[in-house]
This record gives sequence, C-alpha cells and structure tokens, in this order.
Amino acid sequence: MPKNNQHLPQFTQLLLSPVFTKIRISQFCLAIAIFYFFALMPADDTPSNYPDELLHFVGNLLLMGSAYVALFHKTTLLKTLTVCVLLSGISELCQSLTASRVTDPADLVVNSLGLALGYLICKGFQVALKLGVETDSDLGN
Repeated sequence: MPKNNQHLPQFTQLLLSPVFTKIRISQFCLAIAIFYFFALMPADDTPSNYPDELLHFVGNLLLMGSAYVALFHKTTLLKTLTVCVLLSGISELCQSLTASRVTDPADLVVNSLGLALGYLICKGFQVALKLGVETDSDLGN
C-alpha cells in the first residue's frame, strides 16, 4: 500500500489496495454495462411490473453508488456525480436511436432525482468517515 495512505484506517487502506481497486473498478464497469443494457433494451422486453419511473430512479441511484465505490479516494464526489450525469444523459440520448424507446424529459427528471439521492447518501458516508465512525474497534479488530 502506498505510504500516503498510512494515516487512513485499516479498512480504508484495504479498500485502496491494488487488488480491491481492480475489483472496485470492475464492478463499476459491470454496473455501467447492466445500466445500459436495461436502458436500451426494447420497452416491451423490460422484465418488470414496476413503473418505468421507479426503474429509472433506482438505476441512477445505484449508478451513483457504484461510481462512488469505484472512484473512492480517487476523485471528488462532485466529479463522480458529473460522470454519472453524463452516463445517464448519454443513455437517454441513445434511447432515441432505438426502435422502441424514446428520450423522455420526465425520465431525465427522475434520473436526476436518483442521482441526487445517491449523491446525498455518498456524501453522508463521506462525512461519517471523516468524523471517525470508521475505526478499527468498530470493525471488530
């Protein structure tokens, strides 16, 4: 582990190790693939009885969480949000290129709400880490 991480709690150091960094980046790539698969699949093939708006909201919330985990200690939370806004916006634009999906302004609003809640959850997690909620004793060490 790099020496500049020595001041961090053991659990955080473990998450920043090369092996876990590769796992974190891999899960984000998989999350993006799943996100785009469901965003671009034909509307009639959507395997759910849930409202489309709920799927957009949860999908974007999870996208933000996945990006936060992947980019943990690599960039700012605001830059992470910017990446997610771009990914979400591109998926909506790509829907206009499919035969059975359309870009819907209401979806953009719901996507934004999902990303906003994801941002707030990640921000809360960041604050908790800074306040020292994460300690070796909390983790049973």
